[in-house]
Amino acid sequence: MPPSVPKKKLAKRKKDVKGLKKKIKRKLSVKKPVPKIEKKKEEPVEEPESEEDVEDEDDEEVVEEPEANGEDAEDQEEADDDDEEDESDHDEDLMDDLNSGTVNMDFEALPPSEEDREGITNMLSQMFLKGEVSTNALVGGIIGQAPFGCVFVTPEEELDEEDDGVLYGVVSILELGGKGKVYGKLLKFLVEKAKKHGENNIVQRIERLGREAPEKKRIGVLINERMLNFPTAICGPSFNALVEDMKSSGPQFDYKEIIVISKIRLGNIPDADTVAGPRAQGQSKKKGKGKKKQLAAKALTQADVIFDNPEEELLFQVLPEGSFPYFNYPVHHELDKDSKFHSTVKDGETFLAYRRVSFLTREQFDTFATAVVRAYSQ
Repeated sequence: MPPSVPKKKLAKRKKDVKGLKKKIKRKLSVKKPVPKIEKKKEEPVEEPESEEDVEDEDDEEVVEEPEANGEDAEDQEEADDDDEEDESDHDEDLMDDLNSGTVNMDFEALPPSEEDREGITNMLSQMFLKGEVSTNALVGGIIGQAPFGCVFVTPEEELDEEDDGVLYGVVSILELGGKGKVYGKLLKFLVEKAKKHGENNIVQRIERLGREAPEKKRIGVLINERMLNFPTAICGPSFNALVEDMKSSGPQFDYKEIIVISKIRLGNIPDADTVAGPRAQGQSKKKGKGKKKQLAAKALTQADVIFDNPEEELLFQVLPEGSFPYFNYPVHHELDKDSKFHSTVKDGETFLAYRRVSFLTREQFDTFATAVVRAYSQ
C-alpha cells in the first residue's frame, strides 16, 4: 500500500536560487479533520429578575460584580456586549468548520528542489506500486530538470523554525527513453503491462515509441500527482505553469507525444459474453489467449469509471472518442483491501483501483491541458 504523504520539514529556499521564477499562490478550502470542540457546561441560573441579570451562558462560573454607577456601568455593559458578540461569532465560525469539515489553507508553486525529494517520492509511490519502477530515480529526474515543473508546498512566509511544511502535489513531464536505465525500465514496465492487458495495436504503439525515442522524437510521460481528495483548484494553475514551461524551456522539452497515466476506479465491469455480443453467445467457451485478452481489455473500456484526479476525465470529453488509444491495467490486487487506494463504493457498487494509460499527440495534449486550465482556473 502506498504510504500517505507525511509532514516533512521544508528547508527554507534561498531567494537567489536560480529558477525560482514562478509563485502561484492560492487560498482554498480543504477537507481536513477539525478538532472536536467540547462546549462549556452552562451554570444554572435561578429565577433571574431581568435579562440584564443573566450572565453569559458560555461562562463557566458566575462571579458577582459590585454595582457600578454612571459611566463605569455603561462602559462595563458595552464591553460585555462586545465580548458576547465576539464569542458568538467565534462559536458560529467553529460550528461552520465542524459542519463543513473544511479549513482554509494556503499553498504556492515552486520548481522542484532537493528539499522536496521525500515528498515527491511518496507522491510517485501512489502511482507506481511494489517497486516495479524506481521511484527514487524518477524523482531525481524531476528535480534534475528544474526549473521545469513545479511542486505545491506550504508558503515560505508561513514557515518558521518549528513549523512543518507539507508537499501537496507535483506536476512535471519525464522523458520516456531518455538517458539512464530508469527510463528504459519505465518503458519496459509499460510494454509489459500493455502485453498483458492491452490489445495488439497498443503493444505495437509503445514498442514503436521505444524505438523512436529519443533520437527521432521526444516522448514524455506526464507526472500529475497530489494528495488524495486534494481540491481541484490546484489543477488550473499547475497545468498553466506546465504549458508555459514546455513553451519556454527549449527543445529538450519539445515533446511530440505524451503518455498520461491516470489513477482510476472501475465498476460494473461487463463479462466476456456480454462484450462478445449475442452472436458469440452459445458458441464454444474455448477461446485462445489472444481472444480472451482482447475481450477482457474491451470489457474494461465499457465499465463505469471514476478518476482519482477529476481533471483527467476531460481527456475523454474534449477529444473525440476513438481519437487516441488507451488501455487499463489492475492494481487493486497489489493493495490492502482496507486501503483507501484499493476501492471505493458508489451507489452500492464497488469500484476497484486500476490505471489507465493514454497515448496523446502533442496537439491532443495541448487541447487537454487548455481544457483543464479553463475548467479549473479561479
